[in-house]
Amino acid sequence: MKDDKFISTFPLYQTLLCAEETVVRETTIESMREIVKSLSDDLIVSHVIPIIYNISGQENFTGRVSAVYMIRMVYQKAGKEKEKLRTVYFKLCDEDLPLIKRAAAKEFGSLCKVMEKEVVNPDMINYFKKFMNESDSIRVLLLNSLVDLVKLFNNTELQRINIQVVVAASDDKSWRVRHELARIFPELIDGFGSQINELVPTFSNLIKDGETEVKIAALEGLNKVIENINSEKVSICIIPSILMLSGEGSPHVKGK
Repeated sequence: MKDDKFISTFPLYQTLLCAEETVVRETTIESMREIVKSLSDDLIVSHVIPIIYNISGQENFTGRVSAVYMIRMVYQKAGKEKEKLRTVYFKLCDEDLPLIKRAAAKEFGSLCKVMEKEVVNPDMINYFKKFMNESDSIRVLLLNSLVDLVKLFNNTELQRINIQVVVAASDDKSWRVRHELARIFPELIDGFGSQINELVPTFSNLIKDGETEVKIAALEGLNKVIENINSEKVSICIIPSILMLSGEGSPHVKGK
């Protein structure tokens, strides 16, 4: 299909991106993602990005949710429009509607991977901090982006921010946040490198967590964690935590 035929369908796509049915919007977004791959930068700037601007300003929340997911697919080809796209994303991050805010949190890590580092820090990092003060559902979604951020900031001073986030999440009042941290902990290892040893006490606390689901998630990643930390940390932090589980009442925990 030639570019002009793609362009002729864009008004329909814009309508579908604002549809009430979630499955319709999601299918349309994926279809747009494939189309964008074949378009020139000029066509993306002249025809696709205006769609994002249009739907991000609509009163109906559905268009604004779709706009969140479309920013990433065009950002690297947006040229001078990048700054305006970032403004749109930050505005959506500040929305009061939970559905929009959750979409923005879900896209956070993927967007950081395509944005310039000087944008990620400080602009995106500032929003990361804001999100970590939102509802537990937002914090859980945001922790998924931590895997990307840790890899992005490997061997930089900004890694200290990620270490602080991990420590704070391990003490989060919501067990769902602590469970998510335990689940992704093995995925953080590659990005943290030797700095992962600083977080062994944090992982140890997850093993001893008061919620069964958190303990199970931590134990499922135990082998990979042990393989990547020094033996002293294993002896001092990990083994005592495992020994404490000897009186555990849950057969699921004991089975791990």
